[in-house]
Amino acid sequence: MSETADSTGQALNLDLRDDGGFPAIDEAAWRGLVDKTLKGADFDKRLVKKTADGIAVKPLYGAADASGEIGLPGQMPFTRGGAAAHELSRPWDITLRVEHPDLVKTNAIILEGLEGGVSHLDLVIADHTQGGLTIKDKADMEALMQGVDLSLISVSITGGEDAGMVSRFVAMIGGPKVVKGAIGLDPLGALATRGGLTKNLEESLAFAGSVAQQTAGMTETFRTMSVDMRGYDAAGASPALSLGIAMATGVAYLRALEAAGLSIDDAARQISFTLTTDTDLFVSIAKLRAARTLWARIATASGGAQNSAAMVLGVETASRVMAQRDPHTNILRTAIAGFSAALGGADAISILPFTHALGLPHELARRVARNIHVLLAEETNLGRVMDPAGGSFALERLTDDVAAAAWRHFQDIEALGGMAAALTSGWVHSRLAELGAAQARDVATRKITLTGVSEFPDIAEAQMALEPRSQPDISTPEFVIQVEALEARRLAEPFEVLRDRADAHARASGAAPSIFLANIGHLADFTARAGFAQYLFESGGVQALPGEGYTSAAEAVKAFKASGTSIACLCSSDDLYGEHAADFGKALKEAGAKLIFLAGNPGEARAAYEAAGISHFIHVGTNVLEALAEAQDAAGVPA
Repeated sequence: MSETADSTGQALNLDLRDDGGFPAIDEAAWRGLVDKTLKGADFDKRLVKKTADGIAVKPLYGAADASGEIGLPGQMPFTRGGAAAHELSRPWDITLRVEHPDLVKTNAIILEGLEGGVSHLDLVIADHTQGGLTIKDKADMEALMQGVDLSLISVSITGGEDAGMVSRFVAMIGGPKVVKGAIGLDPLGALATRGGLTKNLEESLAFAGSVAQQTAGMTETFRTMSVDMRGYDAAGASPALSLGIAMATGVAYLRALEAAGLSIDDAARQISFTLTTDTDLFVSIAKLRAARTLWARIATASGGAQNSAAMVLGVETASRVMAQRDPHTNILRTAIAGFSAALGGADAISILPFTHALGLPHELARRVARNIHVLLAEETNLGRVMDPAGGSFALERLTDDVAAAAWRHFQDIEALGGMAAALTSGWVHSRLAELGAAQARDVATRKITLTGVSEFPDIAEAQMALEPRSQPDISTPEFVIQVEALEARRLAEPFEVLRDRADAHARASGAAPSIFLANIGHLADFTARAGFAQYLFESGGVQALPGEGYTSAAEAVKAFKASGTSIACLCSSDDLYGEHAADFGKALKEAGAKLIFLAGNPGEARAAYEAAGISHFIHVGTNVLEALAEAQDAAGVPA
């Protein structure tokens, strides 16, 4: 206890004793205050959120929610990180996704990146499903890497069945300088994303085992096998399903490498993982922490030593959250996803350029992506802290819950006979379809919000011209084993389709589709719902024509006829709707309105409004995509 004085000279008693914890919280009292604020509303429905995996996220957590078994950074079960410390100047590898098909231009991009702080190159090899690099021989690799000191960086290959060949070219030009990276052999991932393999799975795994055996004898810092989850995540995998698939794939590779003669320790050291993070900050952090925990348990349960059980973890910001419309908002998305990766303890992070969904990135987009790394590592000082998320009751509980849900998926896959059986039987595709349907509903109803797309769209934005990410002229190989290839989907696509449809109509007709906002009353009466309606309709390319506040149906009809549009939306308060909505609806219908919306939930007045010609209602929970499609149809926009 100490005493000091305030400005009035009165003594202040400051209790500075450290009792080892925060004051106890009376949760019952807190719940009483919350229930009073909710005024009878259901606590769980209002304040408890569910993740895509059905995991409950509560508004408040306490010490009882943490397991207390997370260890320290660099110690089992590696929840808090694979190492006890890292270089302050390089807390994680800054990854550059290398995919421009012109090798001369790509070499310039690589050198530009290295000058800007890049320390890891991810070479994306073109195939029949994606554009990228075409490396036919050593000369191509020399052209790509001209002026690059391979002793200072790490290199990984994303190349399906061609990864082994391309990695040999890297080794040929680099020799002993190639000290760190990943060959990128991922036959199960290639089967899923490409739709097949040119050799049967047994041969593919045996080949990988022989390469791993050679690699293990030459270096401890270059890994053969890659468990790459980007294709699954782009197809809609939830965090727990993604981790379940990742663990099952890793176990399949452990078995293959052990069959090739490697010990469990050597086999585990030959496997690296690539996961994704997105805009769900806390779930993304928990996902990475759970991934390390699960893999450490699997490796040690398989007979491996603790020092070989630390996961080598690369992270790429998720492509499915990227948008074509208002692309600068992608900077926010990638910053959040990159922040998640840094907090989650990734060893290497690839932040996609904000133009990723539009085409090959230009210099500004690449520079912004690199600068996000700098902001995270240096401006926020994340690079100076090991496991900055550690100790949060909410994150510790969420990590446990994600890990438990992922383990259930892993067990389901193993019960089927392993990852190969899960792919060939259609189990994976079935789970992804279920998740995709739920995700589509959430996007359509704006439960999942997309700034600049489904919320706050910029209908007047100028289109950004970029070099397209063209599909290479590569025919589909003759596969020995085939499955349905995973289909990458972005959340923004349904809204982008509507925007493209509206833009095409505007180019053909000379005018964008539009809707007249029939505002009832004074500014304070209609502003909130008029704003709601404007952003909703403009998210589908239907321009909202703002009107004044009208006190009579005749005034609204006169303005509607002058607007030149054929659809309208009433906007006002519930009280004024009760007095005027029916009259306004009838008058607008008689004036030729093909479709009339009302902004708000009509409740018991629905029948009366519908009888007056108001056929559609927009409010929280509305299927916005359906409403927009009907608005476009009524406005004469061709399908």
